[in-house]
Amino acid sequence: MSDSRKIPGLTLFGKPVTDDTIYVFPGPLQFGTSNSNLTVKDSNGDKYFSTAPGDFTGPYLTVDLSSTGKKAALDAVSAKVQECAKARSLEPVGCPQRMFDFDVVAGTTTWRITSNLQSVLKADNLSPSTPLTISVSGNVKWSVRYKVDFGDRAFYKSDTTTSFVNGTVDLSKSPPTVKTS
Repeated sequence: MSDSRKIPGLTLFGKPVTDDTIYVFPGPLQFGTSNSNLTVKDSNGDKYFSTAPGDFTGPYLTVDLSSTGKKAALDAVSAKVQECAKARSLEPVGCPQRMFDFDVVAGTTTWRITSNLQSVLKADNLSPSTPLTISVSGNVKWSVRYKVDFGDRAFYKSDTTTSFVNGTVDLSKSPPTVKTS
C-alpha cells in the first residue's frame, strides 16, 4: 500500500486509509478517494483475495481526474487565458498570443478569443505520483484588431492567429494555481 498512499484522500469502503498496512477479510475491496478532483480505480477490484500463502494479489490502484477535477483545471487555465484577452499589446508578456507589426500604435490592440476554451483545451494528470498536478494544453484561436500609423495615414487592421496554450495547474491549492509557458 505504500505507493497508494500518494493518492490524496485515499479511502477503503468509504473510510480514510491512514496506515500503510490494512487488515481486511478475503473478498473484493472498494477503494476510492475523498478528493472530489480525483477518481480511484482498482484494476484488481473484482478479484477475491485469498489468504493462502503465496496466493495474494494486492490492489492495483490508478488515479485519474474526475469530471469535477477536469472542470476545475480547465476553468483555471481558461481564466488565465481570458486575462490575456485584455492585453493591449500585440506581444503581451506572459500570454500565449502573438502578432508582429512594425507600424502598430502602442495601446490600441484589442484581442478576442474565438475558440470555445472548454472544447479546445485538454487536461491530463502529469504523473501518478502527483495526481493533483494537471497539464492543460490546446490550440486557441484569436482575432485581433489594432491601429497602425504610416505617418501620413492611420487606420485599423484586423487579423487572426492561433496560439498553443500549455499550462500546469495545481489542484491541491485553493484556488488552483496556474503556470503557463
